[in-house]
Amino acid sequence: AKGDLTIHGVTRTIETPVMLTVKGGALSGSTNFEVAVADYNIEVPSVVRENIAKVVQVTVSADFDELK
Repeated sequence: AKGDLTIHGVTRTIETPVMLTVKGGALSGSTNFEVAVADYNIEVPSVVRENIAKVVQVTVSADFDELK
């Protein structure tokens, strides 16, 4: 999948493999990818800087309905 991710007004294109599954006639998809906090100009206060990850794991799960 390829799309734009916007956080705090900063938009970047994300491209990641997606697992698509059909079960009982229903389509679902899932993926995960990493986002570097610095890429989106997110400032972490110095008091907690050592306790906050510099790279965040994002997990996406989606169930799709038939277009009507």
